[in-house]
Amino acid sequence: MTVGGEAVQLRSVKQRILLSTLAAHAGRSVSVQRLMESLWESPPVSAAENLRTYLYQVRRALGDLDRIAREPGGFRLVVRPGEMDAESFEELAREGDRALADGRPARASEAYGKGLALWRGPAFGDLAELPLVRRSVLRLTEARLRVVEQRITADLDLGRHTGLIAELTALVADHPLRERPRAQLMLALHRSGRQADALGVYREGRQILVRELGLEPGPELRELHEAILRADAALGRQPATVRLSRPERPSQLPADIAAFAGRREKLAELDLLTRDLRIPVLVGLTGLAGVGKTALALRWAHSASHRFPDGKLFADLRGYGPRPLSPGHALDRFLRALGVRRVPGDPDERAALLRSVLSGRRVLIVLDNAREAAQVRPLLPGSPGSAVLVTGRNRLDGLAAGDGAHLVRLAGLNARDSLALLAAHGGPDADAPTLERLAALCAGLPLALRTTAARLSADVHLSARELADRLAVDGRRLDELSHGDVRVRTGFAVTYATLTAPAAALFRGLGLLEAPDFPAGVGAALLGIDAESATTLLRELVGTHLLEVAGKDDTGTTRYRFHDLVRLYARERAVADAPRDRGTAFAGSGPSGWSWGHFSRAEGRLVADRPRVAETPVDLEVVPAVEPGDRRLDDLAVGHHARPDQSAVPGVVHLPAAGADVVPASLDIDLMVAAGRDDACRAGRDHDAAPGTGGGRRSGRDDQGGERRGADRGHLLEERVHGKCPLC
Repeated sequence: MTVGGEAVQLRSVKQRILLSTLAAHAGRSVSVQRLMESLWESPPVSAAENLRTYLYQVRRALGDLDRIAREPGGFRLVVRPGEMDAESFEELAREGDRALADGRPARASEAYGKGLALWRGPAFGDLAELPLVRRSVLRLTEARLRVVEQRITADLDLGRHTGLIAELTALVADHPLRERPRAQLMLALHRSGRQADALGVYREGRQILVRELGLEPGPELRELHEAILRADAALGRQPATVRLSRPERPSQLPADIAAFAGRREKLAELDLLTRDLRIPVLVGLTGLAGVGKTALALRWAHSASHRFPDGKLFADLRGYGPRPLSPGHALDRFLRALGVRRVPGDPDERAALLRSVLSGRRVLIVLDNAREAAQVRPLLPGSPGSAVLVTGRNRLDGLAAGDGAHLVRLAGLNARDSLALLAAHGGPDADAPTLERLAALCAGLPLALRTTAARLSADVHLSARELADRLAVDGRRLDELSHGDVRVRTGFAVTYATLTAPAAALFRGLGLLEAPDFPAGVGAALLGIDAESATTLLRELVGTHLLEVAGKDDTGTTRYRFHDLVRLYARERAVADAPRDRGTAFAGSGPSGWSWGHFSRAEGRLVADRPRVAETPVDLEVVPAVEPGDRRLDDLAVGHHARPDQSAVPGVVHLPAAGADVVPASLDIDLMVAAGRDDACRAGRDHDAAPGTGGGRRSGRDDQGGERRGADRGHLLEERVHGKCPLC
């Protein structure tokens, strides 16, 4: 880095690392945490103070204290247009691409040459292995190699084959698995009258590919080899370069959603995020399956289409389907739609050509149903003027961290907008309370609302009240939320299938809880793991929107919750996968050795599979046998009201052996928190059992047989997990 033509002198490695990290994210904020991770493997206690010192020293070395700006939560290197060599290099590369596509190889070779002359060594030099600059290093290194190959293509077009042989020989030696330079070397040798050497280069390359990768050469290399063998006269002519037939203005957006309601704030947010097109704009819409991401994307895209006069591109990436659309195929479609006659075979060349074609144009790209950032990155423009809108069920954090995407999360509709969506679909002719009940049972999920309205419109014999009664049965609601080939359950199932096995197990277990929300400690108790591991799994569930962050409680603990319909699906999976869970996911994974029973639809709770317990006239919790002072009382959160000096635990049925297989008889109290006597814990609804039974609270019911509220039960476990029960 230079200031006024003089190299910036940085006195320490830490200063160089700091400046390199900021430069790799030039113009974007880098969090304090990430800067610390870049500077230290294990940040010292004084890391924050040391970071401030290094920032001051780098600012002084740059001669401008405002060059590193303080941002909320981080710092940003301020870069003005034309100051970054990487930026100038990429602009010259785009200029060369345009010239080559237009059939001007001399101009292309000149532009590529100027761009390559800006390089004075490897990207980031000896700091290239730093984790926070590694992605930039890989991107720039690949871009440099591509430009070298493009310049050679232009020079071959100009008949400079003899002078290229030495350069290509070295390039092939440095990158033996890269097929394009090998093909260029074969062509240069053939045109120089060295057919035998050209065929030798092919044989060597094939041997390397088979030995190293177990692959045969690609079609470009094989076709060139066959053409040399048959002395094809076409090889003596200049190769065809990619050309645009004429500027095309594609309009690929699917039809707007006719029945649309709400989302006024989100539409306004999208307008705001895309207001300034002087920089490339990337926006990600994320949310639960069925929450209306595609509908919102299309509604906004159609409303903003006048701002993109050079075209609208659309691709369903099918990220959660059995055969996702590859970036290479999407690039092929986009390039042909934009008027490219001959599309390169190499995916990297396609991506570079797309950036070139989009340069200086205002095009809107909508990428629907993306699963990960790798599907999206090759399709992104490289210059200002265009905007990309991505939808996905995952949080797309990779696009936010690596590509500066603005993420917009969609939640369910409120009650008013839910009713409006029912009406927009030609909603049922029913009284207001019934419509409100239907909307509430759909839990604000647009797909569920549309499915409900469609069913009522299609079946004249089905009344709104009757459908509401059907939906009110939890065990049948997801069955009822289907119409034709549209099923709410399917979206959840496809997302669930992507979970890791531990996260899926936690998802099933949490679905059986009655508490409206819960902390990470509940997940830890379910799987018998530590809180940190449980938090990691909960983040995975939140990342796929199968779980939501409810907020923080008075102690600052993060709490989680289910969308109502997702909870029903989680319970379905708990039933369907009970054989898988028995003895694995929950049983034996923790210190308790619990194993599962089966979920009874009739009783709405977990029922023991032949528990070996003493006969008793009361409905008591079934838990492992414990002895006085047994630490498992603490570990399992089942001895919530037990006293260490008690010879028996009231409200708990003892088994013959502590290690015996046991089954929790119910999940009415989160993770089977066993009840005690009135004088042990006054929970408000706990009463002494009949004489002779040992006393204790009935499982999940009060003396009148009414269901206890889930919130009361859930909080008992939560307080026990955190060791702060106010009742004991």
